[in-house]
Amino acid sequence: MIPKEPEKEGRPAVARSGMYAAEMLTRRYAMHAINVVIVDNLAWVWWYDRQGAIQSSGVDFIKDLPYFLVLIATFRHLGLREWGIDATLRRDGHQHYPKRATREYPRNDRLGTVHECHPRRKPHGFDIVFGDREDQTNVKAAAITRPEKFVKSRYSLFGRGTKEFEATQKNTNAVMKRYWPEVILTSDAVILEQAVELGRGDPLIEGHLPTVLASYDLNYSTGTIGEDIQKEGRIDGDAIGDSRCMRLLLMRKLLPIDGLPAEEFLRVWVECYRCHFALWMKGFEHRDISIDNLLYDPITRKGVLNVFDLAGIRLDSKKQATGQERIGTIPFMAIDLLSSKYFHGEIVRLYRHDFESFLWILAYRLLRGVDEQDADLAKWDTGDYSCCRAFKNDFLYTNLGRWRAKDENERVWEGIGYWLMGWLSKKLYEMTDLRNLKERAPGKLSRNDLAKISEWEDQSNQSAMEVLKDAESVMAEHYTEADLSNPFQPLSGEELQRYPPSPSPPASSS
Repeated sequence: MIPKEPEKEGRPAVARSGMYAAEMLTRRYAMHAINVVIVDNLAWVWWYDRQGAIQSSGVDFIKDLPYFLVLIATFRHLGLREWGIDATLRRDGHQHYPKRATREYPRNDRLGTVHECHPRRKPHGFDIVFGDREDQTNVKAAAITRPEKFVKSRYSLFGRGTKEFEATQKNTNAVMKRYWPEVILTSDAVILEQAVELGRGDPLIEGHLPTVLASYDLNYSTGTIGEDIQKEGRIDGDAIGDSRCMRLLLMRKLLPIDGLPAEEFLRVWVECYRCHFALWMKGFEHRDISIDNLLYDPITRKGVLNVFDLAGIRLDSKKQATGQERIGTIPFMAIDLLSSKYFHGEIVRLYRHDFESFLWILAYRLLRGVDEQDADLAKWDTGDYSCCRAFKNDFLYTNLGRWRAKDENERVWEGIGYWLMGWLSKKLYEMTDLRNLKERAPGKLSRNDLAKISEWEDQSNQSAMEVLKDAESVMAEHYTEADLSNPFQPLSGEELQRYPPSPSPPASSS
């Protein structure tokens, strides 16, 4: 039975229930949420977690009153964990149970009664102990968190539900990241441990990766409820992806690159894309480049490439998929990937796609702050990849010369950003024209044209190297004219020789 309501003002009961559940799931200690939707004389129990929602059959609490009373009695006997609250992440959990009020506050109403309520407590820190478990990595210490100071918080009902809040670990400023990855995904801590080891001695990588202090997976999975209910019988619900677990990651605190002045942003941005390039050449494909994943270390002042749990790894001629193949943050994805072909696995992700994401980040950062442009930039932030593609095409091919930066951003945009986006525009236009010609009249293509297509679509490290060299030559050409304080030198041939130019194993498109 599906709830059907008469038309009336306001949101439907099911929508309101989903909003309440989203509020609950954004709490750091929430594992799941339980709501009861009542329409007329029918009641439905809804279960929400980061994998999806499950709806029970409707109960008529007038005709089937005993069943409804049993449900209420069951609710009264649920503990914190059954209600979806993890006590290790909320040490003041006893406040969820009724107890005698310490103070009384009178409230006037028609009956003239006096109501008792609890005084509001100020948020306070507490310890989280990362226990020893055989299947955990980098389990080292206890952390003292400051839960009232959020670094990042995303309001959502399903999905990863990433939330970051300030913490300390042995007097070190840190960030506690709590998120819900799919159980099958390899932890950030494991991937970063491999990346750090692989990058030892490489100046493009060392110091440009986050420091993991501890990691831990709570012994809880969203798949448990589905398995339990299916043993009893059929369920109605909408499951999204595989089972998810709550993962805690304690890292040394870093700051967002977006808050830096324009010239300092450019310097750190260069360090981030070079770190990404070096990792790619060594077999680590980040594949989710966004402005939120570019940070900098306030102590070393170095750019840091963050978030690797969706990365792909190519090592020893084998590809280890640690996340979904078709991923990315739509506002910063390459134009070629903003298509149904990519999301259906028909386009292989290449280095140039990730590098293009860095270019979109540069333009997005420098061009904000101009009132008439902010609305157009905001259109990139959409879940509709086809709309984002149209807005970006308009940006590159119709209005690129009309965009203007403001204040301190102007020099960097006019000197570097505009020319890099112009380079991207020419490359994409040229390759689109050549690919169309190859499809319609292949006999008209010269050997040079075929070589260009092959290099642009090649999955080898040599192709990645040529893309980077071409873009950095554009930067070097205009850097002096831009009169920027931070010097820039493109990577030399000697620096590039440390990376193998041989073809890399093909990336999976499944």
